[in-house]
Amino acid sequence: MMRGGNRQMRRMMDKMGLDMEEIP
Repeated sequence: MMRGGNRQMRRMMDKMGLDMEEIP
């Protein structure tokens, strides 16, 4: 995954039900 400041991406993934622990 693209690590950085992709907060929107993280929120989208969270909606899908994916845990992105890689991104703080």
